[in-house]
Amino acid sequence: MKKTIKLVAVVMVIAMLALSLVACAKTLRGSYSSTGEFWGVESTVTYSFDGKDYTKTTVTGFGSLSNTNTETGTYEIVEDPEDAEKLVIKFTTTSGDNSTTVTYSFKEGTKDGTKYIEIDGNEFLKD
Repeated sequence: MKKTIKLVAVVMVIAMLALSLVACAKTLRGSYSSTGEFWGVESTVTYSFDGKDYTKTTVTGFGSLSNTNTETGTYEIVEDPEDAEKLVIKFTTTSGDNSTTVTYSFKEGTKDGTKYIEIDGNEFLKD
């Protein structure tokens, strides 16, 4: 009986440790933006993160001549399968029955006191 209780206790501890590791997955919070010019037209891309959800908003053009596109879905930051010292970010969007996942290189840091993330080589500053 004592062996059974000890075994159950050990299994419970292992299960709690495994769940705590899953709960510690890397997440982002808030918005990060980047503005640039492409063929003379200004474009601003903003990623907003909340838990595992993201919204990507792209505004291209000026004033009333601007165009806004929005993409929503979930994301996950994990080790790069080809290099365990690097991270990748996986964005998953769903439209009807179709789900699409794209993976980009990912970094984060602080520059001149401002937090930033880098997705596929493009830098986005914390708003």
